[in-house]
Amino acid sequence: MPDPLTWQTEAIGKIEDKHRRKPQPLAEFETKRVNWNSRLQHLKEPEITVEELIGGRLYTGPLYIKYNSVLRGCRESDPPGLREPFKKLCGGPQGEKHNLYTTTLHVINSCIVKLSKLTKATPVYRGLAGKSLPDSFWTANDFGVRGGIEAAFMSTTTDRSVAMGYAEGEAGLLFEMQMGMVDRGADLAWLSQYPHEKEVLFGPLSGLEVQSIRVEGSVQIVRMQLSINLVSLTIEQVLSKRRKIVQDMCEQMQLGIETRMASDNTAWSGFFKVAGIAAEDVANYLRDWHHRYSQLDSSHYNEDSALGGVIAEVVLASTSVGMWPERFQLLRQKMEPSAREQMLGAEELVLKDETAHGNGAAVAAVLFANKKLLKLDLEEAKLTTEEVVTVAAASNRLQTLVLEGNDVDQRGMDELGQLLSMETSALRVLDLKKAEVTDHGRNQDGLRLFCIGLQKNTTLTDLWCE
Repeated sequence: MPDPLTWQTEAIGKIEDKHRRKPQPLAEFETKRVNWNSRLQHLKEPEITVEELIGGRLYTGPLYIKYNSVLRGCRESDPPGLREPFKKLCGGPQGEKHNLYTTTLHVINSCIVKLSKLTKATPVYRGLAGKSLPDSFWTANDFGVRGGIEAAFMSTTTDRSVAMGYAEGEAGLLFEMQMGMVDRGADLAWLSQYPHEKEVLFGPLSGLEVQSIRVEGSVQIVRMQLSINLVSLTIEQVLSKRRKIVQDMCEQMQLGIETRMASDNTAWSGFFKVAGIAAEDVANYLRDWHHRYSQLDSSHYNEDSALGGVIAEVVLASTSVGMWPERFQLLRQKMEPSAREQMLGAEELVLKDETAHGNGAAVAAVLFANKKLLKLDLEEAKLTTEEVVTVAAASNRLQTLVLEGNDVDQRGMDELGQLLSMETSALRVLDLKKAEVTDHGRNQDGLRLFCIGLQKNTTLTDLWCE
């Protein structure tokens, strides 16, 4: 392996002066980055970020040795021949952890994933010398396959003469590979410290299958079948993994509700008939509710507490809507016949005390179905914080909302804050007298978000609190 103190220097006599790396300010690459990004935009692919440009350029210099040593030797189970170079190149002071360059490796890989979309499917070459590959690489396994997996990044070139230069010496090897429709690497020549090498870089875990072997002079030529790692992620996808979990969860819950509405010909059909709404209306409402939690900035989900909160709200949304037919019928049974008939057409609705108790989902259904409702009085209805959330989520058309004496708590305050933040909110009067608006001082997040909503709101004129 290279000497840890001298590996980063350029060998005198091996590199022509015109090919030696030269410092370049980042600004000199901006025009090129913009050009590459315009091509990616045309394909509707994510653009190359400045961080990915920097990571790609760093890899084309001597630091590639460190990055690849991490990928090949950072695990305790890795062979000693790979483990020791990693320790020497990436070790910190005695007793400290080794540097794994985690962020840098991710942005380099992301750079490859993106740029590979623009690479022409041409032959590429990789030269090696002074190294031996294990017998398992050359011997067919039980499935008749020869080859292996490159754990690290794999540098190749479109210039066969450059690869042959790397194959000079003892036990020279030259890999010949044909890129295809899917199996393509990233052309790094435009950002490389050594652009004359015409480097095409492949991500970790590329598969190399031996097809044929021949000899040219002192170099063994190995024709390889290339298979890239198809599950490599861009940096945006890495950062959005937790958001993707929430989005998938929303999709599954949405599908579950829509399936129930389509297959249940009793409860849901009866609800649709009485409420005067259609399954599509309910599906769109739930989708919009989910959207508020599934489209937050990806960094929001990286805190465990925030992720847990989002998941709880998504489950509450689906559970609440799923109970609409049953709870709606129960609410109607509690009401006087005259009030029952006016419930879906009245501009003002009073559901005090026990009428709405335990029926927050039904109240939300009424709010959704009654397009004329402007005032809702839920004084002392004994709604739980979850029920307050479901009611607030459907209250964007209300002008007056009375929640006096209910358990609003921080989750309810959060939802009310979101209601106030909405451009479509018509709320003018909000009554929170005698309402529990925090969880007794343990968590003030809901109150903070409510205050943010107040700052954004342009319609509220009266806020009653005690």
